[in-house]
Amino acid sequence: MTEHELTGLNKALTNLAAGQMSEDDRSLIAQTLQDLLPIIEEIPHEGDVSEVLAKLRQNQVELQRLAQVLERRIAEQDIIRQVSLNLTSSLDLKQVLRSVLAASMQLVGSIDDGHIFLYDSGRLTFGAALFSSGQERQPYTAIRPHGLTYTVARLAKVIAVPDMTAHPLFKDTEWEGSILGIPLKIGLRVVGVMTAYRPLPQDFSDDDLRLLQLMADHAAIAIENARLHNLVDQQARLDPLTGLHNRRSLDDLLENEVHRYQQTLAVKGNLGAQRSFSLLLLDLDNFQAINDRYGRQAGDYVLKEVSYAISQALRKTDFLARYGGDEMAVVLSDTDREMSLNIAARIQEYVSMSRFNLPDISQKAMTVSIGVALYPEHGSSVSELIEAAGRALDHVKIHDMGGVAFADAPLNPAGD
Repeated sequence: MTEHELTGLNKALTNLAAGQMSEDDRSLIAQTLQDLLPIIEEIPHEGDVSEVLAKLRQNQVELQRLAQVLERRIAEQDIIRQVSLNLTSSLDLKQVLRSVLAASMQLVGSIDDGHIFLYDSGRLTFGAALFSSGQERQPYTAIRPHGLTYTVARLAKVIAVPDMTAHPLFKDTEWEGSILGIPLKIGLRVVGVMTAYRPLPQDFSDDDLRLLQLMADHAAIAIENARLHNLVDQQARLDPLTGLHNRRSLDDLLENEVHRYQQTLAVKGNLGAQRSFSLLLLDLDNFQAINDRYGRQAGDYVLKEVSYAISQALRKTDFLARYGGDEMAVVLSDTDREMSLNIAARIQEYVSMSRFNLPDISQKAMTVSIGVALYPEHGSSVSELIEAAGRALDHVKIHDMGGVAFADAPLNPAGD
């Protein structure tokens, strides 16, 4: 036995001990030992080393085959380990899914392209695609409602198509070759589908299925991790009482609006001013009296009802957030002074029409004060814009409660 063969066998035994070998590997090792057993039994108990080696060389071909299989398994483990590292080190779902597809092509020969689709609420959406040329792009065809991918998702089972020209799922197409569809599952729940395509008709071997299923399991974990991360991130951006966006979401949106405006301005010059936006800060008038008189639970109820009333007064493109306490914030995209005033008036109308069944005053009404700041007229940055709207709101609360006021020019205009 050569040094190389011994190294391969040692690695196989190490993997076997670690529980990383497949049943095929275990069977192969057992069969090899069984083949060698008669030879070992023929060796004299006190035979010299040369005689032992001579007997073992007779099985060199079998040992070489074993070494090749073990080397392939070791290479597979290295690829799978790298995918696992990507899974735990990256929150970029598309990046992880692409690495799964790349590993699938390395592990299983002659795959021309692989796709991963996400499945949620009975609907498939594109996740990632990789072609043997190395290109990463959108699918080359739309997802057919009754095609392979949807069928795999609905049935939650693997479908192998060795010849697409002879399979009912492709009877209305001109596609040729072979394709495999694997459901990506977390428990019994299907979270996606992975497909592997070969340009020629060909069966997928048991080994192909084993490796692609392993990659599919990694893809399913990546999709679930992304879903949980997005859920946690979304919860961190929502106010738990009203369900509205919170201050963090507001700040992010304002930064995006400023960036969008500046990009438009850079491309279209002064025409970019047509894509300005406004910020409204709202404060419920005499809200503290409700908390003091009826308790915090009643106050929470009023906040939720007012939040709903404000949301009904807004356009679909408008953004509503709870700014803090009894203050709300509204961001109006693509608006000027007149439009901002009109929407502010509509907000006040909807809030005034709301009625609240409080313990000793039935159908109590509320009013709201509003401060308005326009970008970039009242501030060239997010912080300046918020300060300007805040000053306008303070002015309303002191001099005209229940009214609307526009901000003044910034206290420190850019360039001063």
